[in-house]
Amino acid sequence: MERNTKYKASAALQEWARYNFVTRKLDTAFGWVLLVSLAIGISYLTVVVDIKVAAAVVGGLAGLLLMLLCLLYPKFGLYFTVFISMFVTLPEKILNTGVIPMGLIPEYVSYITLIGVIVKQKYRKEISNRFWSHGITICLVLLLMYYLLEFFNPAMIGKLGWFNYVRKQGSLFAFFYISYCIINSRKAVNQMVNFWIWISIIEALYACKQQWFGLFDFETRWLMND
Repeated sequence: MERNTKYKASAALQEWARYNFVTRKLDTAFGWVLLVSLAIGISYLTVVVDIKVAAAVVGGLAGLLLMLLCLLYPKFGLYFTVFISMFVTLPEKILNTGVIPMGLIPEYVSYITLIGVIVKQKYRKEISNRFWSHGITICLVLLLMYYLLEFFNPAMIGKLGWFNYVRKQGSLFAFFYISYCIINSRKAVNQMVNFWIWISIIEALYACKQQWFGLFDFETRWLMND
């Protein structure tokens, strides 16, 4: 009896969360109360406590939202990974507060998106023997196995450098896996190519601005900081 009660309570909680966060996307009484409370709380932290604390809270909420979007919509995670990789140094230049590990964001987004792909049947069915027997997949798997074996290398100076390198290579394989699952038709290929073209145009215009009109003030401060 107690077990059935707990199961019903868990199912009801999941249904309530799905209704508020997924179906209605916080366009409910609970959603409005939550968003207004967050707005008031962040304003209070900014004025009374410290703007850095407020920025940390906003960053944490943004990270949580990004994680949910990547889990629920893996296609968004794929495109966001490509986009953020091209502008990964911009926040560090704008804030000019020292080294910001922005390079970790594409890696973590890749891993989170990978989970979103694995749990969705329509993407998971793309992975078959054809994928695992492909030459590129075999080469990547063999490389990963070789890097993992390097952990037992007695001449290794430190494990931290090994971990950072293997983590990066793992994220590259995750990106390859995600791309294979999502870019699975001519339409998907055309969408990705068009996306690449548009962000490349933005990068090119940005480079032209730097060449013809000079750097932004925040870029000059960041450049002269050393």
